[in-house]
Amino acid sequence: MLYSLHVKNLALIDEVEIYFKEGLNILTGETGAGKSIIIDCMSLALGAKFNRDMATADNAFVELAFEIREDSLKEKLKELEVECEDDMIFLARRIVNGKALARINSENVPLFKLRQVAELLIDIHGQHETSSLLSEKNHIDVLDRYIGEAAVKVKDELASAYRDYKNAVRALEELDVSDGDRKREADLLEYQISEIEACDIKQGEIEELDGLYSRMNNSKKFRECCGFVDSMLFSGNASVSDAIDASLKELNSNFGEDESIDGLLSQLNDIDSLMGDFKRSLTDAMDGLDFSEEEFYSTERRLDEVNRISDKYGPGYEEVSKTLDELKEKLDVLENYDRKLEEAKRLKEEAYEKLIEICDKLAKIRKEAAARFEKELSEQLEGLNFNDIKFEVRMDKHKEPTSNGMDEVAFYISTNPGVPIGPLAKIASGGELSRIMLGIKTLLSGKDEIGTLIFDEIDAGISGRTAHMVAKKLEMIARSNQLICITHLPQIAAKADTHYMIEKSVDGQKTRVDVRELDYDASIEELSRLLAGDEITQAVRENAIELKKRTEND
Repeated sequence: MLYSLHVKNLALIDEVEIYFKEGLNILTGETGAGKSIIIDCMSLALGAKFNRDMATADNAFVELAFEIREDSLKEKLKELEVECEDDMIFLARRIVNGKALARINSENVPLFKLRQVAELLIDIHGQHETSSLLSEKNHIDVLDRYIGEAAVKVKDELASAYRDYKNAVRALEELDVSDGDRKREADLLEYQISEIEACDIKQGEIEELDGLYSRMNNSKKFRECCGFVDSMLFSGNASVSDAIDASLKELNSNFGEDESIDGLLSQLNDIDSLMGDFKRSLTDAMDGLDFSEEEFYSTERRLDEVNRISDKYGPGYEEVSKTLDELKEKLDVLENYDRKLEEAKRLKEEAYEKLIEICDKLAKIRKEAAARFEKELSEQLEGLNFNDIKFEVRMDKHKEPTSNGMDEVAFYISTNPGVPIGPLAKIASGGELSRIMLGIKTLLSGKDEIGTLIFDEIDAGISGRTAHMVAKKLEMIARSNQLICITHLPQIAAKADTHYMIEKSVDGQKTRVDVRELDYDASIEELSRLLAGDEITQAVRENAIELKKRTEND
């Protein structure tokens, strides 16, 4: 459930923190008090587009804290690589240099990931979503959400089958070339294959040739350097080697029996031994630099050739080998074109048949569910003061399969006696649409795993008995879901398990919005305002108390 909302320096809010409770959370306030600002801030934390005008300071942010209790939800979050911290998850947007950075817990994340996580946790219903009912293309999604897991499983199969079919179609299209084009492409492929095979690059050869060529290029300079070192250490009248030998003879001849210089003799002998080892290594290095002109030019030519092939078909041995395999595979297709064409046609036909089979399977599930949906939604709408409701789910078929099957779904309705049934968009008024959406949400609340629902202006265009019935419906949803509802109707506000007041105040020349939780007496005062406006009398307060008692006893 949604545990808290924390907003700082956004729109007219300096800083607000709201702690939500289980059940029905009601937010009320005067017209223009800032109810829409609260929803806008929550939407921003859930991944909505950021409007620069919202931030009033550089350290602006909004954060939603969710308490996660269900193990199944924790597993879904793990699949998105999101871990709960003590059964809590924090979704936030922090404004930095005019940009709204997305955060989950303490980690910056891409905006799409924030939205993915938000979709698992909360559902905001406002006028935009009600308007979505006017588009028939959205009706199939409503039906599939009603069906639930059974539809999800088949749609997963469908998605895989649709990809296979599209790949098969694409593979067949790629084979659709003329005889002349096939001949030209085969000739080119044969040339490219023979060029790579003729070069016959070995694994590691490019690196080895690079090293050898570098040594050959530097051999003259290196030999001169080695010669200089040899002359300084081992040749000439003042060589280091001769000096060491002379020093050893001098010490041995004069003090060879003196134990006090054994350490000096030992060190000098070690130096002499090291000099001998170094001499041998130096000689080997100089011998290894003895390249002929023919060897040099042969290495240079080979390096040029392997580099040319690597640049053309690589880079590198691994990529050249991969390219060779791909070229051979393409040539095999062209050389066995008729067989490959028949095979591609067969694969396309098999993929199409499998796709149609899954489409039919999904259509059957949808058709069976549509009958239940018609009956159950009609019952819900009767409970929302639709006295003579007729509701139908009409299904038709696309000519070709899509990634969502072959079904077209449209909601048809008649809300008044004697009015012919027609498309929902043409028959229902704005207030009726809100109630229809509420009925749909009631059905989906037991099927969706989303724990928190937010209703913004669900009471648009209703009053009286209808408002009372909508209030009862919201109360019923709140038994299984955490419900947050912004309303201006006392009948709905009276149902609150927790009641919050949104207030706008002016401090000097600055306007600010605050939110506070109301106790019983303050809630009665706010219900009185909703009932009578600014002129609140004792009689109005008594009506508010009576309304509160009556709703508690419904």
